[in-house]
Amino acid sequence: MTSRMTRMTLIMKGILEN
Repeated sequence: MTSRMTRMTLIMKGILEN
C-alpha cells in the first residue's frame, strides 16, 4: 500500500468514527 492510500483510509475511518 502506498502512503497516500493508507492516509486516505485512516482519514476516512476517522471521519466515519467521528
